[in-house]
Amino acid sequence: MSSLYKQFKRKFSLSMYKNMQIPMGGMDFLKDFVHDTRGDLYPAVAISESCSESVDKNRYRIFGGSAERVFCQFFPFATYEAEAESLCGEMGFIFRLPDLTASLTVKRNAECASLLYLCDNHCEEIPLPESFAESSPWLVSCRPGAFDVYFKLNGKAEFLTTIEEPRFKESIRYASFSNGYVSLFASGEVSVARVSSYLDNGVSIADFRPIRYEDGSMIVENGKVYFTATVRLQAGSYQAIFSWVPGTMQFEMTGALFFDCGDGFWRGYLASVLLYHRDKKQWYVWVSSFEHEHILAHGAFEVDPRFGMNLADVTLMQKADKSSEMTDFVGFKGDEDPARFGCTCDTFANVFEALEGIVRFKKYVNVLPRFAVDAAYCE
Repeated sequence: MSSLYKQFKRKFSLSMYKNMQIPMGGMDFLKDFVHDTRGDLYPAVAISESCSESVDKNRYRIFGGSAERVFCQFFPFATYEAEAESLCGEMGFIFRLPDLTASLTVKRNAECASLLYLCDNHCEEIPLPESFAESSPWLVSCRPGAFDVYFKLNGKAEFLTTIEEPRFKESIRYASFSNGYVSLFASGEVSVARVSSYLDNGVSIADFRPIRYEDGSMIVENGKVYFTATVRLQAGSYQAIFSWVPGTMQFEMTGALFFDCGDGFWRGYLASVLLYHRDKKQWYVWVSSFEHEHILAHGAFEVDPRFGMNLADVTLMQKADKSSEMTDFVGFKGDEDPARFGCTCDTFANVFEALEGIVRFKKYVNVLPRFAVDAAYCE
């Protein structure tokens, strides 16, 4: 076989569909937070006079009225999941931002069940399928400008509907979501079994990119390699970090990386290339800015982005003069493959070979002095 070709044998296949999580918040019912006077674990926003609450046998119960209790901060890409042991009434989430409030709840009586959405004058009620049982877990996956609703059937998240809410498009603004919170709302006769919030791996994954050292070698720690990947949602996406134990099908979602290009918004840019420079003890990233016409962006930081939720401050590459074909470089509209001059390079010398090839397309003339070498590859 020619050295230009390699033969691959499939070891396994794996569906990555909303089955990996990074916990962000939730409620536990191990202590009686309703009557505990030593703290306020889940602060009450509103409790009706007729409401009776109790915590017993790892269940939170509401009877005869309504209650709303805060359980976590709002995050615009998080998923919020609830499960009722029994429900005759209403249960769900209220999302509160400084200037906007929306609620998504499940209503059930002896005859039928429905999903109810309220946000100011925007109201929707959607009948739930017969397969939605009284104890079916259900979840709301947030994204800028929309809420995607699922319910679980035999452990699998089944997509139900999307609630479009344009007023939540700016929920990714840090000043907004950092001052927002999510509460559990219940009314009627409800026994709550579980409430949680997390980042998950979406409905599919794309753009796998190994995370590398400054010489192009992959980072391997404790038998694991790490890579960036695009988490796709029903629409839109964000950047996540995964680990993999080679030779196995053992994957783990270890982190998520968001990007701020100076406007205070946490954006889900994609297809990022991450490098760690061991001598400088610094991380470098370049990424495709989907919300800014796919123009490439770059940044440097010291915190390890592989674990937990992190933000990278990045700078968009300056767009060149449209009349100059020789300087239509990294400000090129529509580009989404920064890996062509990073991740594909195995050695320091190969970086320059890759760059020379790219320069021939007259798209990245200024990459060499401006970013790739200056920032990541040489002193």
